[in-house]
Parts: sequence; structure tokens; C-alpha cells
Amino acid sequence: MKHLLITSLATLSLVVGSSPLPTQATNMPNITGTSCTKVGLTKTVKSINYICKKTGKSNKWAVVSGTTSPTTTNPLPIAAFVLPSQYIMGENRYDVAVSRKNAVRGEILTVTVSMTAVMRKWGSFQGETFRHPLGDAGVTLAELIKLCKSLIGVGISVPLTPAGWSPTISVSLTGTSVTAGGPTDLVVIGYIIKECGDTAVTDTPSISVVRNTVYKDVLMQLTIPATLPAGTYELTLTPPEGAKFTKATPIAIKISE
Repeated sequence: MKHLLITSLATLSLVVGSSPLPTQATNMPNITGTSCTKVGLTKTVKSINYICKKTGKSNKWAVVSGTTSPTTTNPLPIAAFVLPSQYIMGENRYDVAVSRKNAVRGEILTVTVSMTAVMRKWGSFQGETFRHPLGDAGVTLAELIKLCKSLIGVGISVPLTPAGWSPTISVSLTGTSVTAGGPTDLVVIGYIIKECGDTAVTDTPSISVVRNTVYKDVLMQLTIPATLPAGTYELTLTPPEGAKFTKATPIAIKISE
């Protein structure tokens, strides 16, 4: 997992790169519910902090938790990504889904593995850092922390980004030699900021963060041999890198002739 630390939050900065400083305000009216361009963008209007959220099929401005709207108070924005819970290995989490739980011998099943991993600061030279999207011009550390905390729990989509980590992701039917999967080049699809630091790690305003990195689903094809005896089997995820799961919930697959 240490290899994942080479992935920076530069992509995240691009996502929120057009947002104004947290302390800026304009004479614009309340913008709650109006359209915005990218999820994760922030804006301050008449001392009210807003964040761009996915609402249905469109993006809308919503009031950030801790600020009061002229007409209403909104709760903390709901994460755009649901964290897996079926398999847990340290701070890595996985969910496994299968196209069919009732299959016949000779059938090919599609298996989907969803994964997230927690990234945390391991040292100032390797730490994940968050910088203000407008750079360091006039930005204080307090303002940076405020912006970072406004994004805690918010799922932020990013362009597909290679993760720099290629673990073996595979599944199997217990008690058989039936397997699928192999070495996988993971691709980042987004982040969820979990915790913001409170000290600068460079000469310019930047802080350490703890975040969930969300990866693109891993797809694989599981072929049910024509010679496999009929019965019920457990579909299990193989622990990546030889580690052990602290939680593992197999899926029952019923095979018929």
C-alpha cells in the first residue's frame, strides 16, 4: 500500500480549482439549488459557504454544513461514493458482486470487485497534502483548513487516474479450482477526504490529510466448468498480497446441471 502514497492530491486541486477563497463574498443572492459545473467546487455568497453536489442527474449548489442559509440549514453533504463493507483488510475495503447467484454448468458469470483504500500521512516527505486551488496568494492556514473541512465526507470525482499500484485481485469458488482474476492496474475515480491536518508541511500553505481513495471497479469473468458437480458454493475474494481479511462475507452461488 505504500506505493499508493505517490498519488498526490493535485488532481483534487484541479477539480476544485475554480473555487474562490473561503472568505470571499459577493452581492449575489442565495444560490441553493442552482446549477454548478463540477462536484466539489466551493463558493461563498454573502458569507454563506456553498459546495457543488450531485443531485439526480445534475449538479446543484448546496449550503456547506456549519453555515446558515438565508432560508434553511442543510446537513453535511452526503458522500457521492458508498464505501465497501463486505471485505475489510486493515484500511482497505472491498465489495464483490456477481451477475447471477443461480447458474448452470458451463455458464460464464461476471464478477465485479469495488475497492477503496485509506491514504494517510506517513511522513512529511511522503505525506498526502491539500493545497488551496488558487495557490498561496493571501491564503492563511486557517482558511485552508476551513476549505478542507468543508469537503470532509464529500465524494469528489476525478478524471481516470492510474494509481501506480497493481495488486492481484481474484475470486474463487471454495473447495474447487475455479478461479478468475489476476494482476490488476488500479485506476482512481475519486476521493473522500476523511480528516484534515492542522499544521503546514511546506513553506506555502498546505496541510496533511487522510482520505479514502476510490478505485474503478475491477471486472472479471468466472467460467463454471461443465464438469463441476451441481451444488451450492461460496464465491470468495482472495486476500490481495497474501494478507488476511478481518471481515469476509462470501456469496453463495447455486450451480445446477
